[in-house]
Amino acid sequence: MKTEGGDFIGRDKVVKGDEVHGDKVGGDKISVGDISGSSGVAIGRGAQVSVSHGLNGDEIGRIFEPLFRALRDTPPAAQAEAIQKAESLVDEARKGDKANDGLMATLVNGLAELAPGAVGALVSAFSQPVLAEVTGPVTRMILQAFSK
Repeated sequence: MKTEGGDFIGRDKVVKGDEVHGDKVGGDKISVGDISGSSGVAIGRGAQVSVSHGLNGDEIGRIFEPLFRALRDTPPAAQAEAIQKAESLVDEARKGDKANDGLMATLVNGLAELAPGAVGALVSAFSQPVLAEVTGPVTRMILQAFSK
């Protein structure tokens, strides 16, 4: 006699507890396929993920290009220091939402003192939406003071 994988019972079958054929699921059943190469994956009820990225090189270069052009007109005695501060500012801004707001504010203020003619380009760079999103409150306060 063949039972095809089932139980062969000669009389009444008595089951105590659960008789489960397949997966016994008490809540949500979540199946996940291949997620290799994915970014920001959250799985399950109430799961959340937050992904932050810095700014890419092309984007940051485009945003700060007018500032570096404006720094060409800085007096020679202050130009090298102003360019160094601008490069440090770019490096910090490239970190995106991980940037140190206090350091950025100090660099912005130092640039404004060294190259007053570049303040407009500096304020304009930080008004770009992608950079404005990652600018902290201290840097915003310094920039607002220059805008008045």
